[in-house]
Amino acid sequence: MSEKKIDQEKILEAILNFADAMEAAAVDMKHRIAEIVGIKETSAPTTPKAQAPAPTTQIEKLPQLDPDELEKLLWKTYKTKEAARPGEAGWIFTNTKGAEALADLIEKQGKDTIVQIGTDRYAVKFSGSERQFIGRAPLKKT
Repeated sequence: MSEKKIDQEKILEAILNFADAMEAAAVDMKHRIAEIVGIKETSAPTTPKAQAPAPTTQIEKLPQLDPDELEKLLWKTYKTKEAARPGEAGWIFTNTKGAEALADLIEKQGKDTIVQIGTDRYAVKFSGSERQFIGRAPLKKT
């Protein structure tokens, strides 16, 4: 019976990991399409490119985030609650010192927010019944 329970837990974990990966891939695809059609969505400092015509709707100025500072936050893994490695999914408390600009960005952009953390790109969003957590899911490298 215990082997069956372990197998069920592994299957459930695989399903959850797959769902996270699919959500992150969908967010990444949405942002890539936005870039192709000329909608500028920046969530991390980038090198200047040729300016596309401004959209007709007003865009709110988004906070600039330092990828190296975001990497220093104490991200934890979902499974073990230990320190998350670069490129690994993880979470922090929304009120973590140093995460204020990240929380502000998610508040302004919504759940489909992409940020650079260290050398990796992640989809980030609030979670928890009172949005007390910020979760990150790594995007596939291209």
